[in-house]
Amino acid sequence: MKMANPFREARTGGAKRRRCKKNCSGVTPLSEAHAAHAPNTDQLMADNISMVPTARDKSQSHPKEPHRRGERLAGAPPKAIPLSPELAFNELRAYCLAKEGAVEDYPWGDVVWKVKGKLFAAGGDKSARFTVKNTPDKQSVLTMHPQISVAAYVGRYGWVTIEVNERETLELAKDLIDESYELVTRRASKR
Repeated sequence: MKMANPFREARTGGAKRRRCKKNCSGVTPLSEAHAAHAPNTDQLMADNISMVPTARDKSQSHPKEPHRRGERLAGAPPKAIPLSPELAFNELRAYCLAKEGAVEDYPWGDVVWKVKGKLFAAGGDKSARFTVKNTPDKQSVLTMHPQISVAAYVGRYGWVTIEVNERETLELAKDLIDESYELVTRRASKR
């Protein structure tokens, strides 16, 4: 004789609940999402047929996904728009050179941008990685972002490296370049 599981009864309110075999979120009694591909419950009760469709029943179709491929659900974050390294480099290069007094230099083979002889941003030629100056206090917060890391060699002074591979990180890189530019020009004007 099979004994009832008291834990299951407490969890489900005594009713036996089964998952739909179509792998949707529907359980019996049927929810609205599940009702799209399940038969009418009133008809099932009248005919004494099981409420859960079987895997062999091919007449019932699986419910459509809530959105089509490429479309966004309401309230969902927008999909990241990928950027090529060349496009990211060209856009940030133009952004750096648009700053007042900014010049481009190649001191060790990589591209750097300076103002009043002081470096405020650096990047590899046709690369999506850029290094910018920041404060050591902000550096610890910035490195929580998955695309930002402590810069090699100069990281102890607050410099960070950002990997630009989508529009969102491109905008973040522009903000970091603005901050870096302000830090360098403010420091240069004090001297």
